Amino acid sequence: MGFGRGGFSDMPKPVKVGDEIDIKFNFSLFLYFLFFLQLQPFPRHACTAFAWRYCFKSNSLNCSMQKFQKDFVELALFAGALRFGKFTLKSGRVSPYYFNSGVFYSGEFTRALADIMAQKIKLTLKPEKYDAIFGPAYKGIPLAVSVSMALAERGINKNWCFNRKEAKAHGDGGSFVGAPICDGMRLLMVDDVFTTGGAKDEAIEQLAAVARVSVPGVFIFVDRQEKDADGKDAIAEFEARRKTSVHAIVTADEIFEYLSKGDASGKARITPEIMAECREYRKKYGV
Repeated sequence: MGFGRGGFSDMPKPVKVGDEIDIKFNFSLFLYFLFFLQLQPFPRHACTAFAWRYCFKSNSLNCSMQKFQKDFVELALFAGALRFGKFTLKSGRVSPYYFNSGVFYSGEFTRALADIMAQKIKLTLKPEKYDAIFGPAYKGIPLAVSVSMALAERGINKNWCFNRKEAKAHGDGGSFVGAPICDGMRLLMVDDVFTTGGAKDEAIEQLAAVARVSVPGVFIFVDRQEKDADGKDAIAEFEARRKTSVHAIVTADEIFEYLSKGDASGKARITPEIMAECREYRKKYGV
């Protein structure tokens, strides 16, 4: 039995007037697919992560951000990781925006995030400055593994490791998984966001209990640029305390700048009302 109008062995033929029915049929399937994406009851990023790579990449004009930064904002919007509204943070502050990296749970999203983080690391820190990628539990764990893989694709082969919240008393035991922690080790830390630095401090204390290690850099996705409970710059305090540097893919100011500039058609990506709320929030809590 043939396939379509010809057999399986037929070579592709030029499109002719007689092929009009096939063209319409294929186009209708495309329209149906788009309609299906709008009606599906499950999270769209569960089956459409691939679409971001081809349809939603950095369209904003007149922005000084690098391409991988724009790609990150687009990816966060598409996945629903970056949202606007009213959100009560752990600190008790009511924020007009919220970033949740927990929604990047598909393989496609994880790979895209790791690729973006790897680009930032490669531009910021030379490979000879660190020995392994460390992810503080819990959200830093998949990041450490996936970023290590993304760096390897760029010719930078680094081990990965992460800490356990509680030491394991059976099996191999210990408080760490992955590359063995030893004296003189230089660990590049990766995590999703920076609030007070508590989880990172806890992880560094765990590391210090077993070996003399250093942390030449901490890489995060979003710097909210906020004061801590004492009115101080939380990141600056952490950097001074731990003798390291924190590097973010984007800052809060860069996100708002990018979204306010508009896309290729000139349409703003964020409403004036939300922008006003964000400015007021930054005025009250920003550094």
